[in-house]
Amino acid sequence: MATICKLSVPVREFALARTFQTCPDAIVECEQLIEPPPDTGMPLIRVREISPDVFETALAEDSTVVTYTQLAGTENEWLYKLEWSDTIQLVLKFFTIEGAVILDAMGSADGWRFRVLFSSRDDLTETVERCETHNISLSIHSIRDFDSETASSESARFGLTADQHEGLLFAYEQGYFEVPRVVGLEDLATDIGISHQALSERLRRGHETLIRETLLSGNDPLMADQQPATDADYSDDENAPPVDD
Repeated sequence: MATICKLSVPVREFALARTFQTCPDAIVECEQLIEPPPDTGMPLIRVREISPDVFETALAEDSTVVTYTQLAGTENEWLYKLEWSDTIQLVLKFFTIEGAVILDAMGSADGWRFRVLFSSRDDLTETVERCETHNISLSIHSIRDFDSETASSESARFGLTADQHEGLLFAYEQGYFEVPRVVGLEDLATDIGISHQALSERLRRGHETLIRETLLSGNDPLMADQQPATDADYSDDENAPPVDD
């Protein structure tokens, strides 16, 4: 049975160790491609929390990068095409040699985090053993059967996908919805291993789904006999906490 695994690798044993030393606040997220170039893994990356000039200076001195090209950029985020060194390509092949697919990859000074789809748990076991043989410190954080993840997103979670359910629950547990907030979106995204833009969209879509599947479904007993609200039902208390967008 196909298996989705979340795992991590220390920066010093993978890519951009020198770059993250120079740019400790930088966050790198690998861009997914429909059809990756042959024999090349993770050719596109998005970078944030650092200026492009500083990042490119660090890249030029990083032995894990052969060449780099800035393809596009905004005020807060830049897209690069990289050619990784043979050592990095070899590590990526360790992850995918059994036909596995890297679904997500994110790097920071704290390490590299991956979400990988394996054809079976045996393939995952072989990957772990292969990494151990080559002295790569692979840490496993979670393992899920792909079928169970898909089923859970279609039934018992109010229409939420597995990622939306995980994101909302984790945000709640960490105090993101408390007033005042205990943790910010940036820190949550880093802990989960995705960009803050991706997490923001995931939470918004999760909220939309919950409202549609509960409050607007016609099955909410609390709404059955309730009259529509009027302006008089809402307080003008200036001391009430603001509602974030």
